[in-house]
Amino acid sequence: MNLISSSWNQTVRPIGYVILFAIVGQGVLIGAFVSVVLETPIILLFTLILTAMFAVVGFSRMALLWRDLVDEVWDAGDRLVVRRGDQVVQIPISQCSRVVCHLRVNPKRVKLYLHEPCELGSVIVFLPPFELLNFTAPTVVKRLVKKIEAKQTERRHAA
Repeated sequence: MNLISSSWNQTVRPIGYVILFAIVGQGVLIGAFVSVVLETPIILLFTLILTAMFAVVGFSRMALLWRDLVDEVWDAGDRLVVRRGDQVVQIPISQCSRVVCHLRVNPKRVKLYLHEPCELGSVIVFLPPFELLNFTAPTVVKRLVKKIEAKQTERRHAA
């Protein structure tokens, strides 16, 4: 079996939240420092309101970005093995309808659409492995698309 998702899937989520929490905390500390130095409490109030708004927008945006990601996707020949938490699902390649790679999102995201929903839903989302200076779809995605197209062609000729 080959791992076709990034090994960073489990690590990226907590790191993102820590970085966002650090930025919000830094904003509060800077506002408090400036407020004390200038002896104007209105600056502290203004800073707290701005950092609270930034925190709400940042945390909600991160939740939208990371909520639907699975932990691992393995290529096992004629099927994909997908893991999210303790749940492991085997999806036959014939169940996959298409693969879409979003290149303008950082990090790149791959969406695997299924004909019929499985326990994880009808769309499987994962991060592809990192490839340096690659501005097209990752190699893993290209191979997966070829596999799905071959399976669909095989199914059409059988019918």
